[in-house]
Amino acid sequence: MFRKIFSRSVHCLSCGSKFHRIQYGPGFQNPTKNPSYPSFAEAQEKSFQELLSNLSEEQKRAVGFKNLDVPIHEVPARILERDFKKRSKQEREFLQCRWCIDAMQGREYPVVVPKVDVIGEIPNGYQIVHVIDAMDFPMTVCKDIVLKYGPRVVFAITRCDLLADHHNKLGKLKNYMMEEVFDKMKVDPRNVHLLSAKRNWNLEKFAECLKDGNALVGKTGSGKTTLAVALSGSILPYPTWELPFTTQRADEYKTKPEFRSKLILDLPSLPESTNKGKGIYGLIRPKFMRKIVAGQPMTKLGNKYSRPSIVAKPGQSISIGGMVGFELLKAKPGQAIHVWPIIGGFSAILGRKVSSIEKIYQLNTSPTPQHDQWNILDSPKESEPLQHQMSFQIQRNQVGQSVVVRGLGMLQAKLYGNMSEPYNINVHTLPGVELGLRTELLEWFRLKN
Repeated sequence: MFRKIFSRSVHCLSCGSKFHRIQYGPGFQNPTKNPSYPSFAEAQEKSFQELLSNLSEEQKRAVGFKNLDVPIHEVPARILERDFKKRSKQEREFLQCRWCIDAMQGREYPVVVPKVDVIGEIPNGYQIVHVIDAMDFPMTVCKDIVLKYGPRVVFAITRCDLLADHHNKLGKLKNYMMEEVFDKMKVDPRNVHLLSAKRNWNLEKFAECLKDGNALVGKTGSGKTTLAVALSGSILPYPTWELPFTTQRADEYKTKPEFRSKLILDLPSLPESTNKGKGIYGLIRPKFMRKIVAGQPMTKLGNKYSRPSIVAKPGQSISIGGMVGFELLKAKPGQAIHVWPIIGGFSAILGRKVSSIEKIYQLNTSPTPQHDQWNILDSPKESEPLQHQMSFQIQRNQVGQSVVVRGLGMLQAKLYGNMSEPYNINVHTLPGVELGLRTELLEWFRLKN
């Protein structure tokens, strides 16, 4: 049944990585997984039928067969159980890559993320398509690409359906984005396309501007693979924007025939989240990186939006995995800040409350092992003090504030208690971790349109 449903899928059902034969990493698939071998009982029955076909009618009657009826074999329970496990394994390997299967079984391997010049891998003559996440605009805009390559760049802003409830509103959203960013960078409005791969908004018009060869570049989780899959007409079982580093090599797609079968090269994420010192890769313990990369929809429990929050009262701070710290300034008695770690496909980061931001550094460098859910750093002894990266206010009657940790997920912060005036919250991170806020564009467009 699963083979029929996902016969068109070339992606792992769990992590969303495209299947490949290069060992080892997300999407690795055993070369022997596709052939289906007969079970022991089937092979035994086949041998019996071949033997029976060689007997004459007199020989069959001599051994007790009547009307050519075939006796039913009694197969031992242990053989049936073994055959069932074998079939289950074959079905699982058809749907999932070895990376995710091993993660489910507790095996650990080093995380391999390419540290290459992504732009340098683009063949000559290919058009550069810069994929931008509308939800994290303008944080996912790579200014270096625009300034260096200029006219070669076409902008594909994905996930616009999360900001606009109808494609007719995309024009107003485009005007906002042009005024905020693209006009200042002297970008031609004809090269900016607002899309929704989920709802097929503007995909046909966008395909018209593609050349025979196109390369998708952008930051991790911006929707490059999802866009390539939508244009090619294949099936992506799980949205890869929730899981970082799923694209670890250049994957080639061909658009649907109605889009003139153009080539699309899906490249790994830009180094903002793959090189040590420029993102979360290199900071997180390998086994946690493995769990983050290996998608959890087949293994995780519960809903990622129904996780317990961390509550900090005045004089306390909140640590998220030893990597991000929240600090409430000038709080009054009875107030408290709540933080929910909404991490894409990863449910093990819960965080903890501490006495201060400095305490997070002390815990990170402590020789005493920390609980896995409280500290996910790879080399705690070499950890650096957390640095102040941003501040934001929570206004009266405001729902809350979404803080994006690039390459990891989202943190939702809310303030409870007497809010007669706005309150400031400081956010601290380890060096190299990139944060951003979603409120400005999200509140401006979603609530007023």
